[in-house]
Amino acid sequence: MRNAMLLVALILLSPAATAAQEISGRAGVLGLATRRAASFEGQTGTSNATMSGVELSIRRGLLGLSARGTSAQFLSDTAAIAAGRVTYGDLRARFGPEIIAANVGWGRRALAGSLGRRDWSFIRLGAESEVPIGGSGLTASMALGWYPSVSGSGDFQSGRGADAETRIAYDFIDFPAYVAIGYRVERFTSESPDDIRPDELSSMFASVGFRLHPGTFGTTERDEDQDGVRDRDDACLVTTLAGAVDAMGCRLDGDGDGVFDEADRCPSTPMGVRVDRAGCRLDEDSDGVHDEDDACPGTPSDAPVDAVGCRLDPDRDGVYEPHDACPATPAGVMVDATGCRMDTDGDNVFDDDDACPNTPPGTEVDLRGCPILFEAGETSLVLEGVTFETNSADLTANAMTILNLVAEALLANAEVRVRVIGHTDSSGSRDYNVSLSQDRAESVKRYLETRGVDESRMESLGVGPDQPIADNATPDGRQINRRVELVRIDGGAE
Repeated sequence: MRNAMLLVALILLSPAATAAQEISGRAGVLGLATRRAASFEGQTGTSNATMSGVELSIRRGLLGLSARGTSAQFLSDTAAIAAGRVTYGDLRARFGPEIIAANVGWGRRALAGSLGRRDWSFIRLGAESEVPIGGSGLTASMALGWYPSVSGSGDFQSGRGADAETRIAYDFIDFPAYVAIGYRVERFTSESPDDIRPDELSSMFASVGFRLHPGTFGTTERDEDQDGVRDRDDACLVTTLAGAVDAMGCRLDGDGDGVFDEADRCPSTPMGVRVDRAGCRLDEDSDGVHDEDDACPGTPSDAPVDAVGCRLDPDRDGVYEPHDACPATPAGVMVDATGCRMDTDGDNVFDDDDACPNTPPGTEVDLRGCPILFEAGETSLVLEGVTFETNSADLTANAMTILNLVAEALLANAEVRVRVIGHTDSSGSRDYNVSLSQDRAESVKRYLETRGVDESRMESLGVGPDQPIADNATPDGRQINRRVELVRIDGGAE
């Protein structure tokens, strides 16, 4: 332990290290008002004493070394408190910046008095923190220590201990001196069978002394944080050695983004923009467009975007690239999930242009997507599949399906007027067949009316067996002759 502290001292005082960083420290005298308590063989007692001592501390950068020694004369009120002189000393090595540091130390205490002489030594592990209070020259510090091993002579053979100390110091600005006051508590516990607790000390102390700077002993140019700006001019007394500082001792932030220059990977960001921990402008969705300029801040990271951070959709059909299989669809048309124009009924007429959007598959349609009633130049059409119940004018279900298409075509061609003509074969009397054909023509006309075709656009006529198109002598011929025919009567031809 003592060899390690010697090594720290050699590093602190080496000429090469001195050239790199300035050494600072304090040397002073101590005055303590101490209350001491102890127990021995079931007896307890307390006593008070005034102690005196010296302290010394030096540090450079993250390393430091400190020593303290005190002595006091206690008067005994019981056998538990051994009267006599108590001497105490410790040596500590410190590792870390002022704001928080760890330390390790070794110390020794000796008591000579009415119970003879006892000595014990200890190893100390601890932590300490020192922070300036504004720029006034005041500093506040706190130190905590633990003694994992205490060994001694006499009744006290071994044990453990702990201490705590708080301190406020004032460094004079124009004179290399300091004053300090503080409070310290120490406690040792024994592992001996006689339940000896040799010391429990609580002390109010004050110290006065000089600040130390090698080569310029007594200099007034103190630089506590070693940033090159003397404390009297330093507006930031706890800057680290990690980066450069300005004339006021504060870390540099050239672009004013809140990230100090030594850690700023983007040192020229525009004023007022949001940045990340590295000082670079934020792009939360990683689309290459900074958040301040991003009109669409939640785009997927792998999606191509335009100059304002929005996904590309040149034809504005709502399907983004690269998923748009038809990237040049006209504006305003309906498209499917792949960005292509929709043709729901598969008739090769896009839905936006389809006047009859629900034609069955395979139906021949015109340019408007509606079933073709009359072929070019034709004025009549036999409605194949429009049949009736036997000896009745009641339409079959299949007939209604076909007439739905006829009605759709008529509604899409408002200028067309038609005559519905009913035909029969020659079976039975002519009068019966003429009446049946008229009823059937009327039945078709009424159904078309129910599908929305205006009555004024249609006529009905029953001609019975008078206009055969096949031989009534055969079953096939008679079936062909039983038919419903549409004849265009508006004078036009498709």
